[in-house]
Amino acid sequence: MAYHSPDVTLHYPYLRRMSWAQITAAAEDAEIHHDYARALILWQHAYHAATLTLNKNLAVAKIDFCIKL
Repeated sequence: MAYHSPDVTLHYPYLRRMSWAQITAAAEDAEIHHDYARALILWQHAYHAATLTLNKNLAVAKIDFCIKL
C-alpha cells in the first residue's frame, strides 16, 4: 500500500491543525464529490494522526478503496 509520509503536511500545512475527526470528515466529503486523489491524501494523513487501532484500520480500508478507484 502506498502511503504519503507525514511530510505531506508541507503541501497541506492546515492538516497539522486539524483533529482526526476533522480530517476524516474532509476525506469523506472528498469521496462524496468523487475527488479520490484528495481523499487518498486525507486518509493517509488520518492514518498517521490516528491513535486508536480502530481508527488506523478504518484509514487503511479507506486508503485501499481510494487507490482502487
